[in-house]
Amino acid sequence: MKLASFATALGQANRVGALLEAGNEPVLLVDLTAAYAAYLWDTGRDLAAADIARSRIPGDMRELIGLGPQRFESPRQALEYVRTRLANGGSIDELRARDWSSASVPFGSFPSCHVRAR
Repeated sequence: MKLASFATALGQANRVGALLEAGNEPVLLVDLTAAYAAYLWDTGRDLAAADIARSRIPGDMRELIGLGPQRFESPRQALEYVRTRLANGGSIDELRARDWSSASVPFGSFPSCHVRAR
């Protein structure tokens, strides 16, 4: 899993993302916290999905790494959720439509990609 830190907009919250690749080519930069919140909502209709996601996938990369041995379990679930949704005909716009999301944003050329909040 290739991780990246980004801000949703100038002066806004920092986020941790992961590259979703097709072969070895990057396709999307996935906002892992937003994607995990969507995953929690879709699998259990948990009203606290956004809060749980923020606690398991903090916006600061150092905090994520400091969570210990299980730190990448939730990010992996989030990335797999997006991968599965897209493989089953889901759209990027559908993932963005959630209020906690930019679950995924268009990916440009890394590392000079520009991430925009929707």
